[in-house]
Amino acid sequence: MIVTFAADVSRQITNTDRDRFSPQWFPDGKHIMYLSNDQGKLYIHVMDDRGHNDHSLIQVNKSSISTIFYPVIHLSPDGKFVVQDRADSVIIYSVNEEFNFNRIASFNCTTDYKSLIWAPDSKKFSCACPGADSVRHLNVYDLGTGQINDYTKFLGHDVHDQSWSYNSSLIAFISSYDIYLINANGTGLHKIVTTSNFLEARLSFSPFDNRIIYERADSLSDLVMYDVDTRNTNILIEDKKSIEGPLLWVEDGKYVFYAYGQETFKTQEFRLFDIEVRKNHTITYDRLKGVNYINEE
Repeated sequence: MIVTFAADVSRQITNTDRDRFSPQWFPDGKHIMYLSNDQGKLYIHVMDDRGHNDHSLIQVNKSSISTIFYPVIHLSPDGKFVVQDRADSVIIYSVNEEFNFNRIASFNCTTDYKSLIWAPDSKKFSCACPGADSVRHLNVYDLGTGQINDYTKFLGHDVHDQSWSYNSSLIAFISSYDIYLINANGTGLHKIVTTSNFLEARLSFSPFDNRIIYERADSLSDLVMYDVDTRNTNILIEDKKSIEGPLLWVEDGKYVFYAYGQETFKTQEFRLFDIEVRKNHTITYDRLKGVNYINEE
C-alpha cells in the first residue's frame, strides 16, 4: 500500500494485494509515480494524491521483484525524466505532461547498490557503478551531453550513499570509512571526514548547502551533522539502537526524517528529529519500502 503524511495525519491511498513501491512525488504535489508488480511484471503507474485515476504507463521489467533486489525508479526534481535502476543497468526515460514515456538512453551498471540520486537542477544524476577494478566508482550522467563520466577512477574504494548540494554544485559521498566532497564537474575531490573507527552510512545535504547530516556507527548509533563552513561535527543523537536511512531534510531543514529500530536492519518506526529543539517525533510504526518527500507551499 501507499500512504501519504501531511500535518501529522496519515492517509492510506491504495489498498491492493499487489506490491507497490518506490513512490515518487511529481513537483506539482498532485501526482505520484510508483512501481507496481502487475501479474508478475513490473509497470510504472501514475495516480493522483488521493489514490484515484491510477494509470499503468509502461512495462519496465519482464520479471517481478526478487527477494534480494527491489528495482527502483527515480523521478527528476522537475518531473521531466525518470531513471529506472535495475540490477544490471540504468535506463533513462523522458516524460511529458501527459505522462507519455520515451526511452532516451541506457548504460550498464552491474550492482544492486547504485545509490542513484538526481542533482536538484535535474541536469545530472550520480550513481555508483563498478569500474574495471570491480570497485564501485562515482559516475555522473549529464543529460545535456548524454555522457557518463567516472569521477573516482583512482580512489580505490567503493563509493556509496551520495548526496547533491541543493544548488547542484557539489556532491558528497562516502568511500571506505570517509566522507568526500567533489565539484559537480568532477574537480576538487577532497576528504572532509576521516574516521577509521566508525562506519559512516547514508548522508544528506541540508537545503542551505552548509550542513551535511550522516549516520555513524561505533558502539552507539549516532546521527551526526557536519558544518561545511566551520568543518565542525555535532552529534545530534547518540543511541544504542539502530539509526538508519533514508535521511530526508523536511520543511527547509527544520526536521530530519530517519528510520529507527531496536536492531540493525530491523526498522520499527520512522521519526522526525527537530534540529532546533533536539526532539524526536514518531511519524509511523509501519514498515515502509521507499520514502519520498515534497514540500507543499
